[in-house]
Amino acid sequence: MKNALYKFFSIDQLKWLKRGLIAFRPAARSASPFDFDLVEYGRDDSSPGLSDAEFLQLMQTKYEVLPEQAKRLMDFDYFLEKSASRRNEIEQASSVRVKKSLDIARANEYKGVGLLSLTGKLNLLNHWEHRANQHRGYALEFDATNQYFTGVRYKECPQIFASVKYSDLRPQTGEKNQFPALFCKPQSYAEEEEFRLVRPLSKAKKEFVDDQIEPRYNFDIPLRSIRAIIIGARMPRSQRDEIINFARHEMALKQAVIKESQLDPNNFTLHFVEMTL
Repeated sequence: MKNALYKFFSIDQLKWLKRGLIAFRPAARSASPFDFDLVEYGRDDSSPGLSDAEFLQLMQTKYEVLPEQAKRLMDFDYFLEKSASRRNEIEQASSVRVKKSLDIARANEYKGVGLLSLTGKLNLLNHWEHRANQHRGYALEFDATNQYFTGVRYKECPQIFASVKYSDLRPQTGEKNQFPALFCKPQSYAEEEEFRLVRPLSKAKKEFVDDQIEPRYNFDIPLRSIRAIIIGARMPRSQRDEIINFARHEMALKQAVIKESQLDPNNFTLHFVEMTL
């Protein structure tokens, strides 16, 4: 577990920070369809029978208890092929359903949760460009050991805080996580070292911003969990002064240092220099 995690913001998000709020993204509103494609990870309660992954696990269990003599006559692939032709009969005859690891969430449960994405790296140029509005925004460094993240519950409801696994194979129902689709991304994203905090959206403060149809799901964020505020290299002077002023006068941020991002003259990298106020 990392001690420091980062989140990138455009400057217009400062108004929420001043109110001690941070937005969680609904899982069903993710930019990636893999985050909420629930065919294998959360079968709808109305769906009949077993999912493909459950049926496979059931067949593996049945094959393992076959007599050794029977196993020598047919391998598992052949056993599975023959069983598939009798799937309906097998499912109806099975009195005990395969229990999902840690009670894997159903499809409707994914729709009820939101996630906060953080990264283990600050020097991510694509994040500064796209999430921090072309280096005009800022980043926050959070204390990842704070109870806000590591606690097992938030306002009497369970929460999950875990690192994202990177693999080009999609997770299966055997994953040791209630929402496996939210904690696995393709290998090409591994540089991000992402962590995700997942909570029920029912505990959020829903607010509508301007003419947006969908609400913003805000959660309280303890300002004392912020270890540093990092100002983007292209943040305008007036907004730079605003964020510095806020940090200097907010008692809950007295532990936070302010850094500015500077471009390296030779390489595609950034340097983060603590400011003397």
